[in-house]
Amino acid sequence: MARTTYDQPLTEDVPPPQGYLPPPNFIPPPTGLPPGTQWLRQQSQLRQASQLGYPQNMIDAAKQKYPILQRYNNNLNYKYTPKGPHTHLETWSPGEDAANAGMDPNKYGVEIYDTNIEPDMIAGDAIIHGIRNLDPQLKAMYGQFEQSVRNNPEQMARMRQRYKSELGKDVMGQGGETEGRNFEKWFTISELPQYFGSGFWDPNGVGRDWTPEQKQIWNRVRQYITSGAK
Repeated sequence: MARTTYDQPLTEDVPPPQGYLPPPNFIPPPTGLPPGTQWLRQQSQLRQASQLGYPQNMIDAAKQKYPILQRYNNNLNYKYTPKGPHTHLETWSPGEDAANAGMDPNKYGVEIYDTNIEPDMIAGDAIIHGIRNLDPQLKAMYGQFEQSVRNNPEQMARMRQRYKSELGKDVMGQGGETEGRNFEKWFTISELPQYFGSGFWDPNGVGRDWTPEQKQIWNRVRQYITSGAK
Protein backbone atom coordinates (compact mmCIF):
# COMPACT_ATOMS: atom_id res chain seq x y z
CA MET A 1 0.00 0.00 0.00
CA ALA A 2 1.44 3.36 -1.03
CA ARG A 3 2.18 5.85 1.68
CA THR A 4 0.15 9.04 1.57
CA THR A 5 2.88 11.54 2.49
CA TYR A 6 4.78 13.50 -0.14
CA ASP A 7 8.17 12.77 1.42
CA GLN A 8 8.80 9.31 0.04
CA PRO A 9 11.69 8.79 -2.42
CA LEU A 10 10.93 10.16 -5.85
CA THR A 11 12.30 7.02 -7.53
CA GLU A 12 9.26 4.98 -6.48
CA ASP A 13 6.49 4.36 -8.99
CA VAL A 14 3.72 5.82 -6.84
CA PRO A 15 0.39 5.85 -8.69
CA PRO A 16 -1.58 9.10 -8.71
CA PRO A 17 -4.98 9.19 -6.99
CA GLN A 18 -7.87 7.52 -8.75
CA GLY A 19 -9.32 9.80 -11.41
CA TYR A 20 -6.28 12.10 -11.41
CA LEU A 21 -5.57 13.82 -14.73
CA PRO A 22 -2.53 16.10 -15.15
CA PRO A 23 -3.28 19.68 -16.23
CA PRO A 24 -3.26 20.18 -20.02
CA ASN A 25 -0.05 22.20 -19.91
CA PHE A 26 1.83 19.90 -17.51
CA ILE A 27 5.19 18.86 -18.95
CA PRO A 28 6.87 16.05 -16.96
CA PRO A 29 10.52 16.65 -16.05
CA PRO A 30 12.92 14.97 -18.50
CA THR A 31 14.01 12.25 -16.11
CA GLY A 32 12.17 9.21 -17.43
CA LEU A 33 10.48 8.66 -14.07
CA PRO A 34 7.10 6.89 -14.04
CA PRO A 35 3.99 9.09 -14.32
CA GLY A 36 2.99 8.42 -10.74
CA THR A 37 6.32 9.69 -9.52
CA GLN A 38 6.03 12.82 -11.64
CA TRP A 39 2.69 13.53 -10.02
CA LEU A 40 4.31 13.03 -6.63
CA ARG A 41 7.15 15.37 -7.52
CA GLN A 42 4.69 18.09 -8.50
CA GLN A 43 2.67 17.67 -5.31
CA SER A 44 5.84 17.82 -3.22
CA GLN A 45 6.85 21.07 -4.90
CA LEU A 46 3.39 22.52 -4.31
CA ARG A 47 3.52 21.60 -0.63
CA GLN A 48 7.00 23.02 -0.13
CA ALA A 49 6.06 26.25 -1.88
CA SER A 50 2.92 26.55 0.26
CA GLN A 51 4.98 26.18 3.44
CA LEU A 52 7.15 29.09 2.26
CA GLY A 53 4.09 31.21 1.51
CA TYR A 54 4.84 31.05 -2.17
CA PRO A 55 3.71 32.40 -4.54
CA GLN A 56 1.40 34.61 -2.49
CA ASN A 57 4.30 36.45 -0.88
CA MET A 58 5.71 37.34 -4.32
CA ILE A 59 2.27 38.35 -5.58
CA ASP A 60 1.73 40.58 -2.54
CA ALA A 61 5.14 42.18 -3.07
CA ALA A 62 4.30 42.84 -6.73
CA LYS A 63 0.99 44.48 -5.77
CA GLN A 64 2.72 46.68 -3.23
CA LYS A 65 5.32 47.88 -5.73
CA TYR A 66 2.83 48.19 -8.61
CA PRO A 67 -0.55 49.31 -7.21
CA ILE A 68 -2.14 49.04 -10.66
CA LEU A 69 -2.25 45.28 -10.00
CA GLN A 70 -4.51 45.90 -7.04
CA ARG A 71 -6.74 48.23 -9.05
CA TYR A 72 -7.33 45.43 -11.55
CA ASN A 73 -7.27 42.61 -9.02
CA ASN A 74 -10.76 41.42 -10.02
CA ASN A 75 -9.55 40.93 -13.59
CA LEU A 76 -6.56 38.78 -12.65
CA ASN A 77 -6.20 35.24 -11.40
CA TYR A 78 -2.95 33.72 -10.08
CA LYS A 79 -1.86 30.11 -9.96
CA TYR A 80 1.34 28.22 -9.11
CA THR A 81 2.18 25.18 -11.25
CA PRO A 82 5.62 23.58 -10.78
CA LYS A 83 7.25 23.17 -14.16
CA GLY A 84 10.57 22.72 -15.94
CA PRO A 85 13.45 25.19 -15.70
CA HIS A 86 12.91 26.84 -19.10
CA THR A 87 9.71 28.71 -18.26
CA HIS A 88 9.14 31.28 -15.50
CA LEU A 89 5.51 32.26 -15.95
CA GLU A 90 2.77 32.74 -18.50
CA THR A 91 -0.21 35.09 -18.66
CA TRP A 92 -3.25 33.54 -20.34
CA SER A 93 -5.96 35.56 -22.05
CA PRO A 94 -9.56 35.17 -20.85
CA GLY A 95 -11.50 32.43 -22.59
CA GLU A 96 -10.09 29.21 -23.97
CA ASP A 97 -6.45 29.94 -23.09
CA ALA A 98 -7.22 30.49 -19.40
CA ALA A 99 -9.66 27.57 -19.30
CA ASN A 100 -7.09 25.20 -20.82
CA ALA A 101 -4.69 26.22 -18.04
CA GLY A 102 -7.32 25.31 -15.44
CA MET A 103 -7.99 28.94 -14.55
CA ASP A 104 -11.04 31.22 -14.49
CA PRO A 105 -11.93 31.83 -18.16
CA ASN A 106 -13.40 35.23 -17.27
CA LYS A 107 -10.05 36.65 -16.14
CA TYR A 108 -6.46 36.98 -17.25
CA GLY A 109 -4.62 34.04 -15.73
CA VAL A 110 -1.09 34.53 -14.41
CA GLU A 111 0.40 31.05 -14.10
CA ILE A 112 3.70 30.97 -12.21
CA TYR A 113 6.11 28.06 -12.69
CA ASP A 114 9.33 29.15 -10.96
CA THR A 115 9.86 29.69 -7.22
CA ASN A 116 12.88 31.90 -7.98
CA ILE A 117 10.78 34.45 -9.82
CA GLU A 118 10.86 38.11 -8.75
CA PRO A 119 7.85 40.38 -8.08
CA ASP A 120 8.90 42.58 -11.03
CA MET A 121 8.51 39.61 -13.38
CA ILE A 122 5.04 38.77 -12.05
CA ALA A 123 3.94 42.39 -12.33
CA GLY A 124 5.54 42.83 -15.74
CA ASP A 125 3.85 39.83 -17.29
CA ALA A 126 0.44 40.69 -15.81
CA ILE A 127 0.68 44.33 -16.89
CA ILE A 128 2.10 43.74 -20.38
CA HIS A 129 -0.16 40.87 -21.38
CA GLY A 130 -3.24 41.71 -19.33
CA ILE A 131 -3.74 45.13 -17.80
CA ARG A 132 -2.51 47.11 -20.82
CA ASN A 133 -5.56 45.76 -22.66
CA LEU A 134 -7.89 46.94 -19.88
CA ASP A 135 -6.52 50.31 -18.76
CA PRO A 136 -7.15 53.13 -21.31
CA GLN A 137 -4.24 55.29 -20.18
CA LEU A 138 -1.74 52.42 -20.19
CA LYS A 139 -3.06 51.24 -23.54
CA ALA A 140 -2.50 54.71 -25.00
CA MET A 141 1.09 54.89 -23.75
CA TYR A 142 1.79 51.42 -25.10
CA GLY A 143 0.42 52.57 -28.44
CA GLN A 144 2.80 55.54 -28.41
CA PHE A 145 5.72 53.22 -27.70
CA GLU A 146 4.66 50.89 -30.53
CA GLN A 147 4.36 53.75 -33.00
CA SER A 148 7.80 55.01 -32.02
CA VAL A 149 9.30 51.59 -32.74
CA ARG A 150 7.46 51.20 -36.04
CA ASN A 151 8.68 54.63 -37.15
CA ASN A 152 12.31 53.69 -36.48
CA PRO A 153 13.79 51.90 -39.54
CA GLU A 154 16.87 50.65 -37.67
CA GLN A 155 14.83 49.08 -34.88
CA MET A 156 12.41 47.48 -37.32
CA ALA A 157 15.31 46.09 -39.35
CA ARG A 158 16.70 44.47 -36.20
CA MET A 159 13.26 43.11 -35.39
CA ARG A 160 13.01 41.49 -38.82
CA GLN A 161 16.47 39.99 -38.47
CA ARG A 162 15.55 38.58 -35.09
CA TYR A 163 12.32 37.19 -36.54
CA LYS A 164 14.29 35.29 -39.19
CA SER A 165 16.48 33.76 -36.50
CA GLU A 166 13.41 32.68 -34.50
CA LEU A 167 11.62 30.86 -37.32
CA GLY A 168 11.43 27.14 -36.70
CA LYS A 169 12.69 27.41 -33.11
CA ASP A 170 10.99 25.82 -30.12
CA VAL A 171 8.66 28.54 -28.82
CA MET A 172 8.72 27.53 -25.13
CA GLY A 173 12.07 25.77 -25.11
CA GLN A 174 10.47 22.51 -24.03
CA GLY A 175 10.19 20.49 -27.22
CA GLY A 176 6.74 21.78 -28.18
CA GLU A 177 5.38 24.23 -30.73
CA THR A 178 7.85 25.81 -33.15
CA GLU A 179 7.75 29.42 -34.36
CA GLY A 180 5.88 29.68 -37.66
CA ARG A 181 3.82 32.88 -37.41
CA ASN A 182 4.17 35.65 -39.96
CA PHE A 183 6.25 38.68 -38.98
CA GLU A 184 3.35 40.98 -38.08
CA LYS A 185 1.72 38.43 -35.78
CA TRP A 186 5.04 37.55 -34.14
CA PHE A 187 5.92 41.22 -33.70
CA THR A 188 2.54 42.28 -32.29
CA ILE A 189 1.90 39.31 -29.98
CA SER A 190 5.38 38.40 -28.80
CA GLU A 191 8.28 40.65 -29.70
CA LEU A 192 6.84 44.13 -29.10
CA PRO A 193 5.38 43.26 -25.65
CA GLN A 194 8.73 41.71 -24.69
CA TYR A 195 10.62 44.73 -26.02
CA PHE A 196 8.36 47.08 -24.07
CA GLY A 197 8.42 44.85 -20.99
CA SER A 198 12.20 44.88 -20.79
CA GLY A 199 11.72 48.08 -18.79
CA PHE A 200 10.77 45.95 -15.80
CA TRP A 201 14.29 44.49 -15.56
CA ASP A 202 16.21 47.14 -17.54
CA PRO A 203 14.62 50.47 -16.57
CA ASN A 204 17.01 52.58 -18.67
CA GLY A 205 16.49 50.55 -21.83
CA VAL A 206 20.25 50.09 -22.20
CA GLY A 207 20.04 46.43 -23.09
CA ARG A 208 17.20 47.04 -25.55
CA ASP A 209 18.63 50.09 -27.39
CA TRP A 210 15.61 52.27 -26.77
CA THR A 211 15.54 55.76 -28.26
CA PRO A 212 15.29 58.82 -25.98
CA GLU A 213 11.61 59.12 -26.95
CA GLN A 214 10.93 55.51 -25.95
CA LYS A 215 12.71 56.01 -22.63
CA GLN A 216 10.53 59.03 -21.94
CA ILE A 217 7.40 57.01 -22.69
CA TRP A 218 8.56 54.25 -20.35
CA ASN A 219 9.26 56.77 -17.57
CA ARG A 220 5.63 57.91 -17.84
CA VAL A 221 4.48 54.29 -17.82
CA ARG A 222 6.51 53.48 -14.72
CA GLN A 223 5.24 56.55 -12.90
CA TYR A 224 1.67 55.58 -13.75
CA ILE A 225 1.85 51.87 -12.77
CA THR A 226 3.68 52.60 -9.51
CA SER A 227 1.48 55.53 -8.51
CA GLY A 228 0.44 55.06 -4.90
CA ALA A 229 3.18 52.53 -4.12
CA LYS A 230 4.21 52.39 -0.48
